[in-house]
Amino acid sequence: MVASYLIKLYRVKNWITFNEGWTSCNYGYVAGTFPPGHGLSSVEQRNSKYRCCGYKGAWIQRVCSKGDAGTEPYQAAHNMLLAHAHAVDVYRKLFQTSATWLFIVTRGIYNLLVYVKGTYNTDLIYITENGMAEVNNPNLTISKARMEPLRVRYYNEHLWYLRKAIMEGGVNVKAYFLWSFADNFEWAEGYTSRFGIFYIDFKDGRYTRVPKTSAIWWKNFFTKKS
Repeated sequence: MVASYLIKLYRVKNWITFNEGWTSCNYGYVAGTFPPGHGLSSVEQRNSKYRCCGYKGAWIQRVCSKGDAGTEPYQAAHNMLLAHAHAVDVYRKLFQTSATWLFIVTRGIYNLLVYVKGTYNTDLIYITENGMAEVNNPNLTISKARMEPLRVRYYNEHLWYLRKAIMEGGVNVKAYFLWSFADNFEWAEGYTSRFGIFYIDFKDGRYTRVPKTSAIWWKNFFTKKS
């Protein structure tokens, strides 16, 4: 979608999903002055404060031929809220991690590396941490919790831009460390977020490690199967 493209390319962080929602619902489904022109449709409602109008050199009051002003504006508002919630959900899943201070901007690693090299004439760079967090959802089974296409995409795209910085930007990256190998107790986040490519069972008393799909991706990456 357009928002996804703009977020990735231009790092747009603040979005408004709908502008003037009340106006669209009221004038589109009650007054009928905005598209789709629905509104009060009975003859008895001619004298209501809400009347359908059309502009042909002057405002012409008329009864709407379509619509139900008692239900449609509420349905429209309801659908707007659902669409807003869906857009927010997509944004959070694709570009924001469970840690509110972390955002996913994969091109950022390229921009930062090229900037550091150009600004400080740095001839050697070590990337000591690169990773993301996902919400620790206690309601998920381990088999479901270990499925994480977002983290796989995160590392795949970051490594692509890392290679671009090296090959095209001339940046000398000596080492790259992902964050992290396993889920951990992460500062103020505690156990609420999972950063690792290995799932840790914090409840079984043995802290059992289970490879997530991202760990499998890394294995295939190193064996040149990805």
